[in-house]
Amino acid sequence: RKQIRMEAAMLGQFQEVKLATCFRGDEFGVSSVVFDPQEDLLWAGTYGGHITSFMGLELERYTAFQAHHSDVRQLLPTPAGILSITAEELRYTTRTGLPMFTMKEEPRLKEMHCLLYLGEESVLVGCQTGMITTVDLTRASVTSETSTDAGICLLKASEHYTCSADINGQVYVHDPHSMEVVASFTAHTSGMSDMDVVGCYLVTCGLTHQFGQLCVDCQLGVFDLRTLRPLPPTTVTMLQPLLLRCMPAWPSTILVLSRMGEFQFLDLHGLVTPSTMMVHQLSTAAEGRVACCVDISPSCQGLAFGDSCGIVHLFSDRENAVLNPYAQPSVLPSEVPEPAVYISWDDSDPNSAPLSAVPFLLNHGPLLSDWPERHSKFTRRRPPVIDPEILSNMKMSQFVGHAPKPPYILRNQLPYDLDKDSGKEVPESPMMRENNPLTLIPKQYRQVEIKYSKLGIETFDFRHYNDTKFGGLEIHIPNAYCNSMLQVLYFLEPMRGALLNHLCAKEFCLACELGFLFLMLDRSDGHSCQAKNFLRAFRTLREASGLGLLISREEEEQRANLSKLIQNWNRFVLQQLNQVPGVGVGTVGSAACVAVLGGLLFFRYCRSFIYGLGTQCIRSC
Repeated sequence: RKQIRMEAAMLGQFQEVKLATCFRGDEFGVSSVVFDPQEDLLWAGTYGGHITSFMGLELERYTAFQAHHSDVRQLLPTPAGILSITAEELRYTTRTGLPMFTMKEEPRLKEMHCLLYLGEESVLVGCQTGMITTVDLTRASVTSETSTDAGICLLKASEHYTCSADINGQVYVHDPHSMEVVASFTAHTSGMSDMDVVGCYLVTCGLTHQFGQLCVDCQLGVFDLRTLRPLPPTTVTMLQPLLLRCMPAWPSTILVLSRMGEFQFLDLHGLVTPSTMMVHQLSTAAEGRVACCVDISPSCQGLAFGDSCGIVHLFSDRENAVLNPYAQPSVLPSEVPEPAVYISWDDSDPNSAPLSAVPFLLNHGPLLSDWPERHSKFTRRRPPVIDPEILSNMKMSQFVGHAPKPPYILRNQLPYDLDKDSGKEVPESPMMRENNPLTLIPKQYRQVEIKYSKLGIETFDFRHYNDTKFGGLEIHIPNAYCNSMLQVLYFLEPMRGALLNHLCAKEFCLACELGFLFLMLDRSDGHSCQAKNFLRAFRTLREASGLGLLISREEEEQRANLSKLIQNWNRFVLQQLNQVPGVGVGTVGSAACVAVLGGLLFFRYCRSFIYGLGTQCIRSC
């Protein structure tokens, strides 16, 4: 009982936190509100057939559309969408407002009034003609029907039964499999206004006659679904209960609402506390509005009310309430693309805007350059002319000719004659020392030959061949075969940052020299740099000499297997950098957790821990 008093005390702290107007709410009142059990949404339907959904505590409008042309009698969220009914129409819509199907002018769906979701994509429809119809949502068809004596106005489900109520105030308990009536009760003498089921209790509110006039019954009908017998009614003394909802978090607590916007929490066991004596008021009485519908959020932290002026009232008992703790993310509209960036293009100035400034849009469909097959013609490339010297030395074996490779043809390469008229004749160097500089290779793929003058390399203009701001490394020094891997390490941003921040007192430190080289490349602004300091420190390592990583300029030009050499160099340098504190992992068992080099190259190392009695445990990280 002490716990019930604490829960009842918590229920008395609900306050109005937000108001929101439905779509076309200035013309029509709210006829139905319901919280979505799948997403963090609140749905509201109006007497004009409009449906509006709100998101979160701020009641931001999510979707709004007109589903019908008459009053929406009930809304029912399902895992796939939202169901809505009028007197003659049943509509199934996605949460984004797209219609899936509409059942209209169905003979077995007349005067529809209530819905009940059964799961497995089927729903019960209660009609005031006395029919309870089962509709299959996957096929949009009626599968079965059950007839009753009076019009059905309410449908609810318990753990073991399906409950229905007619317009005369009679309550029926059905077998959910065969829909046969198991028990029936007379809840109210003049009509039924609302009904709800929680746990093993069924609670009703309705109408009665007093002094020859129809009025609201101040007694709530309570029925025990375990024994299928009525319990003593609960009397409401402080308001006239027209609508009610049971609190799922507290099975013995119910919410009753009057037409004037007053609501109160009651205990079915008759427990009276200050919270149950408290009556809350919607902001409707001052303006003459009346309350039309009510619903409770799945977390019981929010209450939603709809009034006759098209306004939804949201109440909560805490500041940062969570309406649906297990809500799935809602589908949000796509972001508006940013406006196009203007690119100044001048045909007379080739350096006005590079092609890289034009953004490339990702397109998963066919491109404009992909011509259809009816406009294309498959043509094979013309075979190159075979050198007469090869034909003269060719020996035929059956139908296959064999000839020795001439010394002027490189391995796995074959020249292909291009049209000499395509392209402008551009010399290999700006000094123009050759009479016929045109080769069979396109200009952008030609190897530039450095022409030395009396002053050496200083007079060669490298900027003539580099229009970017990225600096290159000169190759006229020994062991320049590693320039490509140095550029790869430079463009690894975490590696570059760690080496630029490294500083030590060691005389020949590879990390210090790499950091200095990277600093020169950062400030080069497109000019060439030299890796002399790094190669000088590299030559001092005896391991590099023992592995054959130090070669001269002549050996580099004559060496054929440069791919294996650069692989050995890469492996050796990474092992050396791995031993530098702050860049690599350092010693085993050190305090460094995740190093830059280990994060980039996924090195595996071990941490050694020594426990008592000399037991050593090695954990792989």
